[in-house]
Amino acid sequence: MRKATICALVVVLFLWIVAVPAIYAQPPNLIDQHNDEESGCACALTNSLIFYHPMGQEFIPTRNRLLAVDVLVRDFGGGATDLNLYIRTDTIDGDIVASETFSVTTGFGGWKHIHITPVVSLNPGSKYVIQVELTDMTKNWGWTSDGRCYVDTYPDGTWIMNGVPQDETCTNDLGFRTYAPPGH
Repeated sequence: MRKATICALVVVLFLWIVAVPAIYAQPPNLIDQHNDEESGCACALTNSLIFYHPMGQEFIPTRNRLLAVDVLVRDFGGGATDLNLYIRTDTIDGDIVASETFSVTTGFGGWKHIHITPVVSLNPGSKYVIQVELTDMTKNWGWTSDGRCYVDTYPDGTWIMNGVPQDETCTNDLGFRTYAPPGH
């Protein structure tokens, strides 16, 4: 009886260790739209969020949900600060459908991953704009772009500087990635 109980407990424990993680495991989030090294972006020119304010990047989603956004930012001597991320409809001054504030540290340069809470519904095929803005306009930070004229690394949109979409013939798309939850 005692051996049977111990064997049963071992089996239950084994199944718990193996089965529970499999039940709760989720497939990875899907990158929907992106302008990064994978899409051919050299991502070498950093543009001042102060000098080019308001600055953004157009994108056209193929998925109907937005879970997170990556932006490629770099410290221009501004030091630690907070940045605002806005997702807007159609233009840089369009309706805000999502907003998040995220922190950056002195000397940081790279991809910053920002979760959108709650997950936002999008209309696939419609244009949206990712806008990054300083919370303190005395802190100089930049958003990195491709930096090469006549190389359109993200053909479904263009960058926006000083509130104006830039000429598609000399596009300079900003570094970004958008994420959708699995199945959306």
